[in-house]
Amino acid sequence: MAGSASPTTSSASGLVFGSDAGSTSGQAKSSPAAPRFKSRIPDGPSNTIEVPFEIVVVCGPDGAVIHPGGYLLTSKSLAAGKKDSIVVRELLAVAQRRAESDPTIRPQPRVKFLVENGGSETFWAARKQILFSGLGWPMSLQVAGAQDPHMLGKETW
Repeated sequence: MAGSASPTTSSASGLVFGSDAGSTSGQAKSSPAAPRFKSRIPDGPSNTIEVPFEIVVVCGPDGAVIHPGGYLLTSKSLAAGKKDSIVVRELLAVAQRRAESDPTIRPQPRVKFLVENGGSETFWAARKQILFSGLGWPMSLQVAGAQDPHMLGKETW
């Protein structure tokens, strides 16, 4: 009986769990329908997972830089690309590149504006394009450094 149980055991691949795992009786070893371990991870491509993906838009006096990637949008290109929503196009492109880099990850983009000294005009130009686009991504604002204290501009004083 030991000779017939050996080939059956070697042909059964996988781990056996349950009451048959520690059994040494000939019936458990010779049973072709012994329970097998099935992985929770499928053999094919795994399911996608949603991961937060923060895109930082650094607004300075000369334009905006989008990170990751370091894409520069000058003040002139922000004004010229207002009709085409250049900021929204660039944000979508950054998110698309992230999604293509790993197909198992679905990025959940969020935008963080970092406004540097003198970058308030750039911030408002970029923010308006996003606001009226219907993008719908969560957004936050961080102000770094001193900003112009005049709400109405220097001309009014």
